[in-house]
Amino acid sequence: MTTPMAVRDTEMATKMMNQTKLAELLAIEKSMQQKWEDEKIFEVDAPKPGASGEKQEKYMVNFPFPYMNGRVHLGHTFTLSKCEGETQASSNGGMRQWDIMKSMGLKDEEIKLFADPMYWLKYFPPYWIKDLKRMGLKGARQTKAKLRKFDLDKRNLCPRTTAMPGG
Repeated sequence: MTTPMAVRDTEMATKMMNQTKLAELLAIEKSMQQKWEDEKIFEVDAPKPGASGEKQEKYMVNFPFPYMNGRVHLGHTFTLSKCEGETQASSNGGMRQWDIMKSMGLKDEEIKLFADPMYWLKYFPPYWIKDLKRMGLKGARQTKAKLRKFDLDKRNLCPRTTAMPGG
């Protein structure tokens, strides 16, 4: 039988290990950020007139400046990561969405079906459910039941606009 003192000691040891790991990860993060600053890794100037890169095709991604009413959150980082990924793919010949989908084993004919936004909602949910179940998430079973009831062909997911009275 485990004594209350043994439980407390185990909890304290676990907390200390977690804090040690966190401190280690934060130190790595700080050292990498310092390296980026010192080496100016992310600073790129436009090519000077007459330079070989002057004629290179340009690519620009626009990210609307967010409201400054709080700290950056997951939604911001998700959107920014998409912008960052797209610029990297375009400037370095990296993978674009089409290439990513091909790497998932999809054929060109099927990738074309994703032009219809509803196809995304038909294709990916079963994979999500499968992956969520593999992670042991309870909600995966509920999600499957809800998706069964959700008839994508009859459901309009876009808001309808209606005429204003007197307009």
